[in-house]
Amino acid sequence: MYCLRKLKSLEVDQNLLQMFYSAMITTIITFGITSWGGGISKRDPDFRPTSIFYHGSKVGAGIWASNEIWETIGEHYCVDENTHMNTIARLLLQDGNEQERVMSIPGVHFRNFNPSPKQNKFSMVVCAYNLMEQPSSEDRIQLVQELWEMTQSYLVLIEVGTGAGFRLINEARDILLKISDQDNHEKTLSGHLFAPCPHDELCPKSRVKNQQCLTECTMKNVDFTKKTVPEKSKSNVKYSYIIIKKGSRKTGTAWPRVLHQVKAQRHTHCHLCLPCGELQHVIISKAKYERHLYSCARHINQGDFLPVSLNQDPVTEPPSEDSLPPSDGLSERQGDIQFSQTNKADDVIIQQP
Repeated sequence: MYCLRKLKSLEVDQNLLQMFYSAMITTIITFGITSWGGGISKRDPDFRPTSIFYHGSKVGAGIWASNEIWETIGEHYCVDENTHMNTIARLLLQDGNEQERVMSIPGVHFRNFNPSPKQNKFSMVVCAYNLMEQPSSEDRIQLVQELWEMTQSYLVLIEVGTGAGFRLINEARDILLKISDQDNHEKTLSGHLFAPCPHDELCPKSRVKNQQCLTECTMKNVDFTKKTVPEKSKSNVKYSYIIIKKGSRKTGTAWPRVLHQVKAQRHTHCHLCLPCGELQHVIISKAKYERHLYSCARHINQGDFLPVSLNQDPVTEPPSEDSLPPSDGLSERQGDIQFSQTNKADDVIIQQP
């Protein structure tokens, strides 16, 4: 492992590993179920993975998350260079009994090194909190290329919800899109962004100073050192991620994704990432728009797709999320918004990325 500010090797012993486990496993499981796993299963219900490769599997949190969603997985291939990590992950699957040969989840294999990209293919590849551990940009580029080569359907990359984590995810995003554009013959490496982006253009957040595309999930606070329940039972954890899928993007109606929203009295501010690759700040008021659209805007969350089409050209630099316009300027700040014709007015579908 490597520290954030300096590429200094960090020795992981049993005590440090236990602290790492208590801090990370709940976050990864929560994220796995609610975001990358749940989002894929909802938007692609026909996807039935038979094998998943976890690069940097840590204590095996991804195994538990994916097993909750898909019952078709026959192989969990876990790679982590640290032997202690693999030992803890295996003991968790053995209910803490080293003599137990049958694991709680079948088909799990632990290794210390990556398999050959040319000889091994997996339905899904997951790399969680591991890009930052690579010693150089050349190593990260090589890792991303190898993971994509082993991917049959979906590649999931996750990093910490900081500026550094976002930059690493955005770097991997650009690499994968470049590889996809250059794959003009066999089409085995072509793909498109499945989530969170509704487009394959450059990330518009990267063009705005001090802006990162981060997502939040709510997790339960766990403290194994205390017998009492923590004062705050839940907390929000930020992360940065992308999911890229093999193949071409489906044609049809594309919806903008909600990056951030603020609910005020009788109106809602929505900061959107548009299918054209730009950012847009719209205000949906109860007085101007129909009841169904207003109700939809009040009930969506960060990361949801807003089923609307915008008739106004997007702006390249939207107003800061910390300085929203007053409510008396609603009609001057936004263009016309039309409710998506792909849904019935009484049956609004909001999809998670």
